[in-house]
Amino acid sequence: SAFACGLSTNVIAHHLQLGTEQITSGHLATCSVLLGAACVGYFDVTEWKAVASSVFLGAPMVLTTTLVLQQKLGSELPLLHLPYNVVLLALLLASVSWNQFSIIRVVLVDEIQMESTIKNILTGIWKSTWCGIGMIFLAPQQIWVGIVIWCSILLYSRIVAVSMLLASFLASLGAAVLIGIPPGTLHTGLISYNAALSVGAIVSYQRHSSLAATCLMGFFAIVWTGIAQSSWNTLFSFIANLSMPLTVPFCAAAFLHLMIGTMPSSPIGSVPRENAIDIPPEDDLSTPRPTEEDADGDVPLVPPAAISVPTQSQVGVSNQKEYGGKEETKSDNYYGAVEEDGSDDDSAGVHVFLDDSTEDAEHSEHNLVNEETPLLV
Repeated sequence: SAFACGLSTNVIAHHLQLGTEQITSGHLATCSVLLGAACVGYFDVTEWKAVASSVFLGAPMVLTTTLVLQQKLGSELPLLHLPYNVVLLALLLASVSWNQFSIIRVVLVDEIQMESTIKNILTGIWKSTWCGIGMIFLAPQQIWVGIVIWCSILLYSRIVAVSMLLASFLASLGAAVLIGIPPGTLHTGLISYNAALSVGAIVSYQRHSSLAATCLMGFFAIVWTGIAQSSWNTLFSFIANLSMPLTVPFCAAAFLHLMIGTMPSSPIGSVPRENAIDIPPEDDLSTPRPTEEDADGDVPLVPPAAISVPTQSQVGVSNQKEYGGKEETKSDNYYGAVEEDGSDDDSAGVHVFLDDSTEDAEHSEHNLVNEETPLLV
């Protein structure tokens, strides 16, 4: 089971890495959680549910860490190599053995009522951070980066994550009351952790931040696992037992959304093309426009030669031939201006056109008259 699940995760990572230009490891975590949810739902025996859950507690976290480092550092993806798969499989099998031992120990101690709530929380912390210990050897850089992003997650998106968790658990509570399913007691912490993993993957998919989702998963897993195994075990166990199936549709929707290719085509961080300003090559804007006043305090009347504006003496002469003998003041840089007197009579001797259009940035340099430059008529 562990080997098949790990192999499926690697195959998904391999195909997505080769077939998609833009990829975030949160998508891979979503795929892993989807497979994990199906695997957990398949096994009915409590011990096998714990085994299947243990596999998928670590695989997405190690996977996301590897891909984040590969994206940030530009190194080769080590997940596709056989030695890395062997190490990952060994960590998973070791974690399964330790989780089985922890479950047995917690059950026995709970029966003789010698385990306190604090010790239960510490046990949940260890069971939810075993893969983090393995990542210390595989990816040391992730620890410090994870601490920073973990703090930012707590300050920025904790409301969204808490709301999703509460909605899932409340829906599970209502379903349990209506159906009358008896609560379970052995795999409460592991199923709760898997539910937190699903929520973290969903948040990661929506925000395209895989490392932050990894830290978010661990945070909720530590807290919820400790609470679920405390003195409130009866209340929280049947809530957590049904929370995982409710997260499967969300993971499936994210998985299908990724597979049908509706991701944005431009890479993250690229400048959109529509924000760029194109300057026509025939326009020489090297000469600056007059912005300072002369000695008399007046603004120069004639702009530089680079901007074609007819002077008062040239009105009705330079453009007479171009418009079939009709006297016009429309220069080559006319873009739908209006007349100052509001009339549309083209037979007048002198017309002044005011261009107040601000729609196109490339036309701003061609305005015949702006607000700072008066004209003498």
